[in-house]
Amino acid sequence: FKLNSGAGTTSATFRGIVVGEDMELCKCAIYPAGAHKLNGNSLSVNMPDVYNIGSNLSNTNSPMIAMLGYGETISFGHMAGLMTFSFKNVPAGVCSFVLTAADKDITGYFNVDLEGGLATIEAAPLTSKNTVTVNFAPLDQRQDITISVPMPIGTYNGMSYQLLDETGNVVTESSTKATNVV
Repeated sequence: FKLNSGAGTTSATFRGIVVGEDMELCKCAIYPAGAHKLNGNSLSVNMPDVYNIGSNLSNTNSPMIAMLGYGETISFGHMAGLMTFSFKNVPAGVCSFVLTAADKDITGYFNVDLEGGLATIEAAPLTSKNTVTVNFAPLDQRQDITISVPMPIGTYNGMSYQLLDETGNVVTESSTKATNVV
């Protein structure tokens, strides 16, 4: 199915054709499209390590799911938390935000149980997928910005973050203590 109308709004229309026995295959719809995998009632959702959001700093690409039924209106719900960071007086040229979790993976594949009612992405023990980068169009002037990052739900025992300019220089960096993402 493909988006037919409503991009960027709270209501959208999708068009596609499902015939005969293929109707049984329609279990859920996932946004944004990606390298997700469905096996029975288990869904493996890919949380990317890089988001390229262009000039729209309010774009989150937070993973959403809607359980499907034939001929019904579907409602999407978030599978992950959304962590938001606000910065004042950010210099021109800044174009990347890098977030690193101290003790949990925040990128890669996460299993979601579709039987449990709430299809949520839970934080996983740390391997090496604990950094996510949000790239955006370089700021053309000094300004306040807000960046949101999709995160698996859980308690994190610390995070660090950086704002980088076009040459990769660190403009701002900081760290946090324990944080809950719900």
